[in-house]
Amino acid sequence: KYQKLVFSTAMMETHGGTLRALIGFLYPSYKTINAVMTDDLEDDLVWLKYWAVLSVFSMVELVVDPMVDYFRGYLLAKCIFLIWCMAPIDENGSNLIFSQIIFPLVKKNNFVDQQTV
Repeated sequence: KYQKLVFSTAMMETHGGTLRALIGFLYPSYKTINAVMTDDLEDDLVWLKYWAVLSVFSMVELVVDPMVDYFRGYLLAKCIFLIWCMAPIDENGSNLIFSQIIFPLVKKNNFVDQQTV
């Protein structure tokens, strides 16, 4: 068991960026394209929220990554966070973070046209 854990940790450190890109971009891109091809606007909003959260998350990563990148399990935590953000449930990470943090901040600081609110 210990050898598998060491192998998995080493593999995450070596191929973590690729894994994060696959999890964070490939599947959501596929689901976004499928959502856009339907007439249902609700599924479009689900993926728009995901991309907004991912954008903010990526900006935070620019600052945080150099400080915490050496912590074991950080990359795994990022991947778990991304999976939570795209989970097919009503209160997934994207919906929660967008509605509780991003939207109130944007609205409070007038970063949106008043016509769109």
